[in-house]
Amino acid sequence: MKRLLLLVLLIAAPGLAQDTKISALPNGSPGQATDAIPIACAGANYRLAGSDFLSTSVPLLTVPITFQVADVNGHMVILQTSNTADSTHGAFAMNLWDGPLFTSTRDPILNLGYNQSYSGTAVKAGEPQLYFQFEADYEPSGGNRYVEWHLNYWNAAGTLNIRPIQFTANRTTDVDILSFSGTSINFLAANGVDIRAQFDSAANFTMRSGSPILKNNNNQSFIKQRIVAGSAVDLLFLDGSDVLQVAPAGYHLRTNVNGSLSLEARTYAQVSATAPPDGTLAYCSDCLVQASCAGSGTGALAKRLNGAWVCN
Repeated sequence: MKRLLLLVLLIAAPGLAQDTKISALPNGSPGQATDAIPIACAGANYRLAGSDFLSTSVPLLTVPITFQVADVNGHMVILQTSNTADSTHGAFAMNLWDGPLFTSTRDPILNLGYNQSYSGTAVKAGEPQLYFQFEADYEPSGGNRYVEWHLNYWNAAGTLNIRPIQFTANRTTDVDILSFSGTSINFLAANGVDIRAQFDSAANFTMRSGSPILKNNNNQSFIKQRIVAGSAVDLLFLDGSDVLQVAPAGYHLRTNVNGSLSLEARTYAQVSATAPPDGTLAYCSDCLVQASCAGSGTGALAKRLNGAWVCN
């Protein structure tokens, strides 16, 4: 009789006589307080009621908590809060939003850092913000579109915003720009403390003691300056004979390694065609040695005195 009853139960309720994959079970949403959920804990089986998950009171977190979510492509995105028991600070966050509309193109933006919301505003008022910002399609004007990356800083009052580091690449031309800004930009030694070189707020570039500027190639200029006409000329380099060239051909001055000063040779036609200030010196390669400079000689030192060239 018992065997017959068991057979009847198996025929009447086949779902009780076979295992079913969880993925094949029907959707039980929305959850109810009376739902029972089996769990395994410490080698024994238990159940949790749906009411255990529907509590209206949320305990205060006293330790950082990490969230892991997957995007539409299945990639994991990790977010970690700050210690929420610390009421004086904001949270670390990652925000992704569609971004503003430039012309007809959206500029998707990802923010990753401290105390920023999806739009970049402060989560906790009165706290500074520091976060990385990635822009996928910035289109300011003229049809130029860029991908950009910035390090953003906002002060606690929300009145000062600077981007100490930023990188921009044109989506069409691939022209890229890496920029640095700040009250002071320092280049540090290997110990991360000693300053070797510095750009300051007055646009001065300062080399600290023991920090030379080194050019590894000989006979090549590494300092240039624009003349009045606008073209750039070479200044200060050692030529192939290790002679210091103060200026290039046409600017007529150099110092030698033995400490002497050399003036580049110029012809009388070149010397006489100029009227520089009194006190100017020039080496005239074909001048006569006489009071008034003239050609057809073997060379003389020309001096500009009282508005005239003197070669005695």
